[in-house]
Amino acid sequence: MNTSRWLPLLLVLACSDDAPAPVSASASAPADSREAELVAATEGDPTYLRIDGDVLLYCDLRGGHTLELEEARVASLDEACAPVDPNVACAGLAVEAVVRSPGTGPDDVVDVAGKPYSMQGKVRDCVSDGSRLAIATTSVVVLIDLEKQQLMKLSRKDGGDRVAIGGDWVVWSSGSALHARQVPASE
Repeated sequence: MNTSRWLPLLLVLACSDDAPAPVSASASAPADSREAELVAATEGDPTYLRIDGDVLLYCDLRGGHTLELEEARVASLDEACAPVDPNVACAGLAVEAVVRSPGTGPDDVVDVAGKPYSMQGKVRDCVSDGSRLAIATTSVVVLIDLEKQQLMKLSRKDGGDRVAIGGDWVVWSSGSALHARQVPASE
């Protein structure tokens, strides 16, 4: 997938019972960013998101799957789908981050290395690759570049449930959809 182009792309991969799991995916660019977004439908809420190179590994009601992020191609994966709790506290990451809920307001604040970042909504999941922090909240999905100390909004209008980061990709789930954005670390 060429993310430098703004042409919408709609891919529908039809499958039989013996073929890879079905997915419908489209790539389109958000109005406030140069990057295209891949959207893929899943069967139920996807969990266990992790990125290996340009491949997303995830689980849904049908079991384990891989999604080739460059090609928007899904395949079944023979891997156990162990439940993994979302990281709502941003704990145990390669970067020091603390989630706090000031007062009774609807929004969390995430303190990263002593700098506060106001979120829109409550934190649902949080991951880091060491130099960046991806956060899914009830209202938005953001990426914090720790070196530049900049926050970038990734989601168009909705928040996310789970989030993963790896290589040049950030992937999040929202209901039964997966969203992927290519965001090079050097950007």
